Amino acid sequence: MKREYDEAGYLKQYIFRWHGDLIPDGEKYPTEEYFRKAVPSASREDIDAILSDGDLDVSTPEMEKTLLGAWDEFNAALCKGVVQQHQLTIKRCPKCNNILESPKARLCLWCDYNEYKLD
Repeated sequence: MKREYDEAGYLKQYIFRWHGDLIPDGEKYPTEEYFRKAVPSASREDIDAILSDGDLDVSTPEMEKTLLGAWDEFNAALCKGVVQQHQLTIKRCPKCNNILESPKARLCLWCDYNEYKLD
């Protein structure tokens, strides 16, 4: 069974996997200051929990969802910035326009388009 296509998620995966060297080390992950601005209602403990390696619990499921949403927005902006700044071309399927697995991919994992397949 195929997973649901998530444009922002796959763009992040593509950028981090194939162009991660273009992101300075100090800019790959959101900081505490970023979360303070993005989610002013979050407590220090909640922010620490979301930035930890899973050792701490966020106070409520709603706050966890809000903080993870802010993290997703950070990643989307980061990836968009890398694409624009470096004028990257993201390899997409010519049939469904979804992001392919790699810059050299010839097979789409979403619609099974195969560049080599003759119809």
